[in-house]
Amino acid sequence: MVADTRRARLTPRDLLRAVSVDDPQVHPDGSRVVWRRGRVDAEGDTYVFELVVQPLDGGPERVLVEAAPGVRAARWSPDGRWLAYLAPHAGATEVFVVAAEGGSPRCVTALGGPIGEWTWSPKSDAFALVLPRHEGPEPGDGHAADVLRVTRLRWKRDGTGLLGDRFDHLGVVRFDAAGSAEPVTEPRWLVRGRVDVAAPRWSPDGRTIAFVSALEDPAWERSRRSAVYLLDVVATSATPLRLASFADVRAQALSWSPDGTTLALTGHDHEGIGHYGAQRMWTVDARSGARRALTSDAVGTFGNAAYTDTGGSGDGGPVWTPAGDALIAVLSARSTVRLVRVALDGTLLPLTPPDRVVAGFAALPDGARWVVVAQARERSADLELVELREGAPAAPRRLTDAGGALVADAGIMTAEHLAVRDDRGPELDAWVLLPEHPAGERVPVILYCGGGPGGMRSDNLHFEWQLFVAAGYAVVWANTRGCQGYGDPFCTAILGSWGEADVLDNLRALDAALAAYPQLDPGRQAVAGGSYGGFQVAWLLGSTGRFAAAVADRVVADKLAAFGMSDIGPLRAFEFGGAAPWEDPSAYLRQSPIDRIGGARTPTLIVHSAEDHRCTVGQGEALYASLRTLGVEARLVRFPNESHGLSRGGRPWHRVRRLQEYLDWFDRHLGAGRDPA
Repeated sequence: MVADTRRARLTPRDLLRAVSVDDPQVHPDGSRVVWRRGRVDAEGDTYVFELVVQPLDGGPERVLVEAAPGVRAARWSPDGRWLAYLAPHAGATEVFVVAAEGGSPRCVTALGGPIGEWTWSPKSDAFALVLPRHEGPEPGDGHAADVLRVTRLRWKRDGTGLLGDRFDHLGVVRFDAAGSAEPVTEPRWLVRGRVDVAAPRWSPDGRTIAFVSALEDPAWERSRRSAVYLLDVVATSATPLRLASFADVRAQALSWSPDGTTLALTGHDHEGIGHYGAQRMWTVDARSGARRALTSDAVGTFGNAAYTDTGGSGDGGPVWTPAGDALIAVLSARSTVRLVRVALDGTLLPLTPPDRVVAGFAALPDGARWVVVAQARERSADLELVELREGAPAAPRRLTDAGGALVADAGIMTAEHLAVRDDRGPELDAWVLLPEHPAGERVPVILYCGGGPGGMRSDNLHFEWQLFVAAGYAVVWANTRGCQGYGDPFCTAILGSWGEADVLDNLRALDAALAAYPQLDPGRQAVAGGSYGGFQVAWLLGSTGRFAAAVADRVVADKLAAFGMSDIGPLRAFEFGGAAPWEDPSAYLRQSPIDRIGGARTPTLIVHSAEDHRCTVGQGEALYASLRTLGVEARLVRFPNESHGLSRGGRPWHRVRRLQEYLDWFDRHLGAGRDPA
């Protein structure tokens, strides 16, 4: 336990001073990096973002695009003359372009839709982009224009909203460098139809676009399987060529080798384990479609699986080295998230130390330096420069100083690692955050169950947990079975049996913490968690009376109902032996906390977002009604116009209120001895 002597108690309102550092992009000449700085506009109850150019030689930063809501996805043109980015315009998301040396941005598209992924052509004369478009008979107009008519299965998406019969299509927009043309109103469509397209990437010669889709599969909305396709964009009429198929490609990031002969991506090809499978590194021959796995699940999963509420994001790779002899990517393994170099023989070289989470990166053209988004233990994200010297990584050099703003003037407590070893299961990585307290005094403890499954915990800064510690509560969390980073057997141990090994492992971690830290008060224990973590809280309500308080956030309580209500409900049938609810309802009920809630007696706070399409608000309402019917003290806090991601990206004042509700509940039932903030 380490505390800063400048201790000033954190309050929920301190969240309003957060500064986020996201999405670094290195200029093609390697001299500078552009990144997105986000701040809270407390008066407007929103976030604003500006695009900042930082010289890599240590010179002063300059703001290239002024702060505004919704600015994102900035990308340099390959010729280095332009920076293009996405921003709101006339009720849609459009492409804007500004000269690399500065000037007034201009809007170059008028497509009228929420542009998703996009990328420059190698000649800097066009963009490939993904744009949702209605497929089939157009909806009505007039007084009933707000009526949603749906014929697709996955007709809503958390964080996006109601899709109806819109599908993500692939198009190309020409870019007029002279600025003489009006904004483009319609792309040249390359792929349309009742199917989604993702991850468009131009080949180095600009003749071909690779993308991920499931074009030939009529049942694609009930499966995670997708394939890599190639499409000739020079030909006026071409049919996509299917290269290779995978059971799950979660990151959907494709990368062309410098010579244009090979594609790299991350994914897995184990049927029946869905998102539980570790994302491996693969190469695919662009001519034959032959694929090769460079890594096994044992090394971890590619991408950043250690989420936090303090911001910091970026591209996770893979990115080829200029020589085409290796790939650079972010790897989550055994509670660490590091930038790694993967040689074509599968040899891994870590490029960053294990004491920070790398949430994204951008490669310099020399192939020996990278700008990373680094989340440290004592601060939120900053940019750091990483380099290889004589084949070995040097200590990172910090490029920005935004990460201290969130916790300025507050003493940050550093988590202590705890190895959980007993005869009830495998060894676990767990952590304990202890508050400052007088010698001999015991403190209440909160077991925090993480989300997922398929996430991974680390010890990077979480504002929420630091807030609890500042209020006098200890916090315990662990990488339980069901988490990524420890190989497929560890993650799939809960497949078809949520509430068993995962819940046991969380209790093992809490028991180990109580045994190792006598200052923890066994008479004042609480449990909290969101999403899959909320499921575990609800499961524990009907299983044990050891907790004095509970918080179930964006809970999953009834898996029978979730099949039809969640935006990914039909995708999860594999967790029940492939059966639909009407084929084997008992399989769904066995994994539903609502089916065992009759023994609950723990005072419970239920937090839910009204527009949560992942764990729909009816889940929280059902749990609340059940507890109240049982006579259990319960409170429902329902946030309007918020999605599943409220805790990380909701409206600022809603996030503040959510944290205050947590503190009020813990203070009411655990009594840490401090007044609510």
